[in-house]
Amino acid sequence: MTTKISTMILAGALLLPGATFAGTAQSATDCDDAAISSEYARQADEYEAAAQRYRNWAHAEAEPGSSVFGKRYAIRYFEEQARQLEVDAEQSRALAGSCTAAGTARDSG
Repeated sequence: MTTKISTMILAGALLLPGATFAGTAQSATDCDDAAISSEYARQADEYEAAAQRYRNWAHAEAEPGSSVFGKRYAIRYFEEQARQLEVDAEQSRALAGSCTAAGTARDSG
């Protein structure tokens, strides 16, 4: 079980660099076309999928019979990562909407 926890933590650490994408994204005024909007939407989908993986890992750690060592920490860690990824997904979706609206306004106007 300890190997399982360490593997999940390592996998989580590999996902973290991508979690900063929404925070460093361009503002809505920098939107050029629908490609940027679709990229934000794609990134939001990836964040949501990663959040679901973290929730699944947290649920797996809560199963009876698993090792007590590190269990509570792992559950909190996975749940916190899932919450942060959900926030990042919301930000990406908002940016995608802003890009779409900016492109529509520019095209009509």
